[in-house]
Amino acid sequence: MIVLQLVGVLLLVNAGLAAWMWRHRERQIAAAWHHLKRPLDLATSIPRIDRCIERLVAEYGVDSFAGEQRQELPKPTPWPSMLEELAQLAAQHWQVTLPPLDLRLCSGPVDGEFSGTFSENGQRWTASLRHDTPRGAPGLEGTNLYQIQIARAVFADPEALPVVMAHEISHLVLARDGVVVEGAGETEVLTDVATALVGFGRLMLRLRSREQRFFGPGINLSWRISGPGYLLPEELAYVLQRHEALRQEWNHRQAIAGRSPGELAT
Repeated sequence: MIVLQLVGVLLLVNAGLAAWMWRHRERQIAAAWHHLKRPLDLATSIPRIDRCIERLVAEYGVDSFAGEQRQELPKPTPWPSMLEELAQLAAQHWQVTLPPLDLRLCSGPVDGEFSGTFSENGQRWTASLRHDTPRGAPGLEGTNLYQIQIARAVFADPEALPVVMAHEISHLVLARDGVVVEGAGETEVLTDVATALVGFGRLMLRLRSREQRFFGPGINLSWRISGPGYLLPEELAYVLQRHEALRQEWNHRQAIAGRSPGELAT
């Protein structure tokens, strides 16, 4: 009898502890979301996003952004071909043929926010992903190749890697075509908007809204909302709305173009 009572007490204690931990988790996640959204000002960011979309549509046309959004992550492939295949996937969404690329894994210490970089004629020391280049070989020197570097943490993240690679390929396309804006921050926003419009918006929103557990100060477990990107979840949701409007506009144009002159007259 005493044993049964002890078991009952332990079950009640465990249930209470589980309920407290769940409540604590919910409060931590709510606080993380509040911290993430605190700087959000849609009255300022939406006009900026609209300007980016107008610029992109003027340069590439509505049809370039009329494709469907990717719903699923691409299937993982073996190293070292993974980055090349992801680069080609992004190029397919852009409907472009890629120039020669030098794809590298960044080996040195980098800022915690670093995810990927794009450069032309880069001269940095990196660890190459190609088998024929020794580890720690110098970066590009005086070549005309485009270089993309990916942080190690991103390379090990199957949700982040396709999005980061698509973002860097968008940098390449925009730079090649001379679609530039003033300021590094504005350039990154334009690039994120372009990446979302060509079909990676849903994956970007999924990544940007990801809830992750991590060790905080004092080895305390806490929650944070994390994911590389320059647009907050609400901003990405707005870009996806605009993308759907562009799709509908293009489909409407196609439907009109498919009618006969008599049908157009009526």
